[in-house]
Amino acid sequence: CWWLALTHAWYVTFERLDMKGGHPEDNNYFMKYYHVIAWPVPAILTAVMLGNRYVDGFPLYGTCYTTNVDAWFNYLSIPIVVAGLLGLPFLSLGIRKLVQHR
Repeated sequence: CWWLALTHAWYVTFERLDMKGGHPEDNNYFMKYYHVIAWPVPAILTAVMLGNRYVDGFPLYGTCYTTNVDAWFNYLSIPIVVAGLLGLPFLSLGIRKLVQHR
């Protein structure tokens, strides 16, 4: 979810560079929304995985992992791919705006 926040912030920054008198610092308006979206989604997915006991650990090294393939696919792979695909339009539009601004 932070990928979405980052790409949207880039897009808004480059969009405001084109505006007369627009300042990239005006992104502060969106900061609270970035945090409201980017923190709870991974926290909920983590809580669901922990609650369903899909997380295993190795106490000697202090590492956690999941051996359940369905949980790995549903709670890790799919959200990462979806967030990546949703962020690509913002990234491409932001890069296009940056190139146009040059």
